[in-house]
Amino acid sequence: ACFQSALESRSLHSSPVLIDADLYYRMGELEKAAREYELVLRTHRSDEVACQMLGIINHRLGKPAAAKNFYLRYLEMNPRHFETVYNLALLESEEGNTGAAEKYFNRAIELDSTSAAANFQLARLLRQSGETGRAVEHLKLVLETNPDDVQAHEALAELFFQDSAHHAEALKHFQILARLQPERADYLESTYIRPLQAELSGPSGKQP
Repeated sequence: ACFQSALESRSLHSSPVLIDADLYYRMGELEKAAREYELVLRTHRSDEVACQMLGIINHRLGKPAAAKNFYLRYLEMNPRHFETVYNLALLESEEGNTGAAEKYFNRAIELDSTSAAANFQLARLLRQSGETGRAVEHLKLVLETNPDDVQAHEALAELFFQDSAHHAEALKHFQILARLQPERADYLESTYIRPLQAELSGPSGKQP
């Protein structure tokens, strides 16, 4: 989640109430921070910082309805704010609202096509929905941004392993995983890599 970005991208505000709210949030006192931000909104209903932070805090506190309300209010003011769109997508995904989650992940990717997090989360949803081809496309976009992304290689290896026609692709990703995770190398070698190599070598003993 992008919970920290709202504070990391700005300095403390001059308003004493916002300063208190920011400090409570940084200390992990989420309930106290929420009360301070709510106090700000009572007098300044369109305060962007308070609205954004109340979305984040309610999300972290496990209050999805309130979080969604504040995320949407913030997006009315800043419709192209990537972190809020992404957090809203995560919230919808966590609530099992697959259609809404996919919509917001797509919107987040429109705002930042290089976001590994958004592409990976959308791929996860697509995979759960049986849309394997689209899931693979988004996982490959993750690897364009970060070629050593373990989660993306893991997901691609599993997807390709399920289809014998793509076992060569599965082997490639398992080999990369063995390089990236040496502590798992023996397991990956014995369970996937050597069996796939034997399967792909064919009668001639050479891999295609």
